[in-house]
Amino acid sequence: MAETMGGYNKDDLLKQAQNIWTMLDDMAANNPQGYKQFMDKQMKEGKQALAPPNPHMVVKTTMLKPEKDELYINFCSWAKVPGPKTPDDAVPVIGVPIEQMEDRIDRYRMTSVSFNPQVLDKYGRDSSNLTDRDTLINLAMDYIEDQQKVKVSRRYTILDRDTPHKGCLKHIQKSFTSKNKDDKEFESNLENLEKSFGPLGHGGKDKLMEALANISVGDSQSNSSIPKSDQSQIKMPFEEKTATRSNLIEEIASDVVFLRKPEYSMETVDVDSGKCVQVKISLPEVTSVQECELEISQDDVTLLVPDRFELHLQLPHPVDEERATAKFNKKHSSLNITMPWSQ
Repeated sequence: MAETMGGYNKDDLLKQAQNIWTMLDDMAANNPQGYKQFMDKQMKEGKQALAPPNPHMVVKTTMLKPEKDELYINFCSWAKVPGPKTPDDAVPVIGVPIEQMEDRIDRYRMTSVSFNPQVLDKYGRDSSNLTDRDTLINLAMDYIEDQQKVKVSRRYTILDRDTPHKGCLKHIQKSFTSKNKDDKEFESNLENLEKSFGPLGHGGKDKLMEALANISVGDSQSNSSIPKSDQSQIKMPFEEKTATRSNLIEEIASDVVFLRKPEYSMETVDVDSGKCVQVKISLPEVTSVQECELEISQDDVTLLVPDRFELHLQLPHPVDEERATAKFNKKHSSLNITMPWSQ
């Protein structure tokens, strides 16, 4: 069976990518000015396409099942999420798994959802219609319950503006853009094509993937654009009396991979040079530190093992990330991190 990416045959996409690169190569040779204008446009649009989700507001509620706990929902604005094309369409959304988090104050659960910026502009925190805002929040909760198999209380509060997100923003943004092994392999093939035919510039590959997806869908599902006048007047489908709650929100394809949270221990210890934070992470079936992607900042640690594990820890005390060390124990498949306190 042929491998797919986002529902499309990877071999077909690569062939189409090669055809597009060949046409661009011809354009560069025969019409340099046209090629420059085209690439400038791609770079400008590419910067917008590659921008990460931006925090919009935080909703605090309670997760009732499978166990009772505080739940924070980050609502993010992301241009990669399309808006409804017609007033009758469902509202597209991308979500990430619920995580158990802890900071210096307490432990809590956190998840995040991303909507098109126009949707949040009209129905988010500053909505002129509070009923519409409440409906959007409840639809997001419906989505979370369906995807995460949990039960969420419908009693909630929206945090103040000075708290636009809960948790580490970098971690939130990264959780939306984690790629699995197959996607990385596909991107590697695209990079090889770039070496053969020349680079597309910053953001060019994203625009190429969008073009390939539209080609693959075919005429039967063509993405005809909506008139600009309609785009500024998006009407929530749940304003229609005939709408039903089951089809008001739509999950769209994303690169999000549901990863396991590894077992770990974290403690503050005294060493000759002073106090430090030590973290030991158990990583079964991981055989080399090369498989791990580790980021250490003054306040937190993020570990990613593609396709297997992900862990984000809020540190109990600020650390000196420049002096931090990490050692992988092959015998026990564990990663040991030592982080001296910052002075």
